[in-house]
Amino acid sequence: MYKKDYMNEAVELVRKEIGRRFKRQRMRSGIVGSQLSQRCGLSKSYVCRVERGITNYKINSLIALIGEMQEPPKSHNNINIIYRSIKKYNKYLKALLIAKTVSDYFGLSNVLVKGKTRKSEFCQARYYGFKLMEDLIKLSHADIGRIYHRDRTTVLLGLQEFSDWIDTKYKLAEDYPIVFSKVSKALGYDSKEN
Repeated sequence: MYKKDYMNEAVELVRKEIGRRFKRQRMRSGIVGSQLSQRCGLSKSYVCRVERGITNYKINSLIALIGEMQEPPKSHNNINIIYRSIKKYNKYLKALLIAKTVSDYFGLSNVLVKGKTRKSEFCQARYYGFKLMEDLIKLSHADIGRIYHRDRTTVLLGLQEFSDWIDTKYKLAEDYPIVFSKVSKALGYDSKEN
């Protein structure tokens, strides 16, 4: 169902999510990165790359790092950090498919829709994506922002703009059910259930 490039992008997003959670846990534990790396016998740069989500790592190394941050180590916390991050993988895959389907519907490049351009046709497609991700997969505003390389405030403003457009522009209000149906079909949902 999902193309390999969606899967790679979703893996990258999950890796960053794990890194964010890992760093938050390390900071709560009051441990400096260099101390942690010494305790685990790993390089400081490796710990840094894990926190930034830019390295491939073995689950065993990650569990060892997380375990060293806790006094005494609690294995359920290790698994919880990893599980909650991996759980988002499926949502990220769906979100990437929504972004691609919306871009295709409007005949626009997905890369440009996710880019910095403020041209109205790209913003329109982007805001459709925001709204569909919020409605269909209940993705948080921060996670929607990660998909489109924006912060959550930009997502909130985009959703408000979309709502204003739907109220004032008949064509957009007419298009939304069509786009919703196409995206639902791409996700394998029955659009009548949603």
